[in-house]
Amino acid sequence: MDGTGTAAVTDTSGWYSVTFSPSGKYFVSSFSTASSKEVPTQTLLETDPANELDVLTSNEDLKSRFDGWALPTRKFITVQSDNLSLNAMMTFPPHFDSNKQNHYPMLLNVYGGPSSQGVTNTYFYTDGFHMFLASQMNCIVVSVDGRGTAGRGNQFMYSVYKQLGHYEVIDQTNAATFIAKNYPYVDESKIGIWGWSYGGYMTLMTLADTMNINYKVFKYGISVAPVTDWRYYDTFYAEKYMLTPQDNPLYLNSSVINRIPNLAGKPRTDPNDYSIQSNLLLVHGTADDNVHFQNSAEFLLNVQAQNIEIAEVMVYPNKDHGISARQHLYGYMADFLQEIF
Repeated sequence: MDGTGTAAVTDTSGWYSVTFSPSGKYFVSSFSTASSKEVPTQTLLETDPANELDVLTSNEDLKSRFDGWALPTRKFITVQSDNLSLNAMMTFPPHFDSNKQNHYPMLLNVYGGPSSQGVTNTYFYTDGFHMFLASQMNCIVVSVDGRGTAGRGNQFMYSVYKQLGHYEVIDQTNAATFIAKNYPYVDESKIGIWGWSYGGYMTLMTLADTMNINYKVFKYGISVAPVTDWRYYDTFYAEKYMLTPQDNPLYLNSSVINRIPNLAGKPRTDPNDYSIQSNLLLVHGTADDNVHFQNSAEFLLNVQAQNIEIAEVMVYPNKDHGISARQHLYGYMADFLQEIF
């Protein structure tokens, strides 16, 4: 296959997930888009000639229920980092007013792991927590696909090989700086970052990066179930991207543990001085069988040894990587954010 002789069988911009028949003559297309006026659909099509045969699921009833609702909206943009254009998306509150200057808090939601993709033109109203933040807390939620993510070619994706947490952190910080500079409705004093798993790792690495310390981009963060040192993660994943610690000295640079002094800018030398602390909420489940609780335990052990304060810690006993206590978790996170907003 050389890519020639291809023809489009659909004509609407969005996100398609398809399942072909064994012969390849027919396929079921599941389609969605980020447009607030559209709902997910599922259709049956034939490939040659390209033709829609039947609408399997129209979701017209769901669409009619949304009529008259004030819903968040989503916009796709590009941001700049190290002379690269990065794909990003912004989710706005209902009744958003772009003329309000320095008004809206902004929270970057990051995953950013190798070969992932977070910026997609898909239906997003099932994304409950971020819909809540936009609708009830008047917050702009942003996602940026930095280096290492998928959909931009091998050179872009493999640039993080053997140095996890380097370019990804630079890109998130540059993206937030770019948005704050070019979109004046963002309140620069209320820019934060949050993520889960690799995104939790990214949150800690970004908050503790010298670039963020120097430019004071992110004022707060929430890190859920983070990797804090790749030596504590499963070898299949860690060694695929980082080789072994013996073969790669950059393990040290990729460890959150080694960046702890940067979290508060400087260590607390006066035991009576509680003004030096990082505005960080750390969350982990003790039964996490993916990112073991050891990651957060070692992080906290080193934070305490260096006399550095972090804002809050929430531990979920006997909860795994998914932390099934979602109502409590998201309520706790919302309360943490409310105090900042």
